[in-house]
Amino acid sequence: MEAPVPPDPTNILPCGVVPEAGTVIGRSTLTKANLKYHHFYLREFLAKFPESAIGASKRVDGRSQMVTVEWGPGVSSKTDICERHKFFRDRSNTRAFFERTGARAGDTVEIIRVSPANYRVGLLRG
Repeated sequence: MEAPVPPDPTNILPCGVVPEAGTVIGRSTLTKANLKYHHFYLREFLAKFPESAIGASKRVDGRSQMVTVEWGPGVSSKTDICERHKFFRDRSNTRAFFERTGARAGDTVEIIRVSPANYRVGLLRG
């Protein structure tokens, strides 16, 4: 069996460019701390998300609109992005994604824009 071909890194758009559906908007390499605390950073490509999806530091401030994140076949959740930390606020699904995929430090999370309020998360082995 042949190893999968990694996605073309030239498919990642610079910040400020509105991505088309199905476009890789960014990648985040996982660290041990990401795995321990159930998050990955979106800061390098935060501008690719709708401004309305970026919420206050505390969820109770209620300033943001939710986006849908597809974590795998049949698994999705609604979340916003924490303005302060620049990661998806719903870390329970991030944790489940890490567990389901067997994510390790050095692996890369890839985020694909499916529609303006829908994103798909995948894992690339490091």
